[in-house]
Amino acid sequence: MVNNATIFSDVLNAWESWNVTDFAEQRECLLSVQRNMAELNATLASVMAFHVQQANILLANPHVMPGPTGETNELYAAGRGVALVVLESEEAQAKIAAVAQITAALIAGNGVIVCSGNEKFNQILISAVERSQLLLT
Repeated sequence: MVNNATIFSDVLNAWESWNVTDFAEQRECLLSVQRNMAELNATLASVMAFHVQQANILLANPHVMPGPTGETNELYAAGRGVALVVLESEEAQAKIAAVAQITAALIAGNGVIVCSGNEKFNQILISAVERSQLLLT
């Protein structure tokens, strides 16, 4: 059995690579997972698609913010580390919220650890990722 420190360390290492990955490539990776998830659970796939679409509008390009004295600043998204998403409920709304959190964290450049005792939900995530041939820890 893998201990929690090892899991966190692995995800932190994966985050370092994911965070420097171009936004367009991150988007394509997540859309690949979303397409595969659609075969397994259309509702969860639509939630994922919505969040990727919103991120594409808000995060794809840096926003130029001219300063009052003529300087130029850029507003852009960058991951901050590892996010923990906990699913404690069997309810559909909880699964939808978890997928929304996972997608938002990943598209913003963060690593994600999912803590869920729901085997069906876990299998949907694992299958969608494996079918996309992504290497996520």
